[in-house]
Amino acid sequence: HFFRWLAQDSPVERLSDITISHLAAYQSAVFRHRTAKNTPLSSSSVCQRFSAIRAFFRWTVRSGHLLADPSASLDSPKHHLPIPRGIPSVREINRIVDRLDDSPIGLRNRAVIELLYGAGIRNFELRALQVADVDLDLGTVRVRGKGGIERIVPIGATAGSAVSLYLRWARSRLVRN
Repeated sequence: HFFRWLAQDSPVERLSDITISHLAAYQSAVFRHRTAKNTPLSSSSVCQRFSAIRAFFRWTVRSGHLLADPSASLDSPKHHLPIPRGIPSVREINRIVDRLDDSPIGLRNRAVIELLYGAGIRNFELRALQVADVDLDLGTVRVRGKGGIERIVPIGATAGSAVSLYLRWARSRLVRN
């Protein structure tokens, strides 16, 4: 799409003739098109277009076709995710947890759900947890959040029991060396 636009609006003879000005003009054209009422472009599609352009120019530099990447200083459009509609109710969470068995995977999933729901931590915070971050005696977990900010989060007795069972009986069966 970028190269079709470039051929129509700002023809260049060589790849090395493309500048940040061309990219900025294309970005403006895409945003003008996106704000038109009849456009099918979502913010996700716009982000994908610019991600592809940056990847292409990084490749041209790595492969020796260009000496400098004209997209290096191009600002990325922001992709706004919709705000979640709501959190599951206690009843819904209990229904999910009640369906889990006592297999290693079931114990792991129960610990995950209890930590996410009971401690109110984010998915990416949970995935970054280390065993040393969990203090079952104090009933806390050390979490690294957005921007690398560390905080101590209390976990309830139910979450603590689920994590304890997972660590004691299931983790060694699931972790590969």
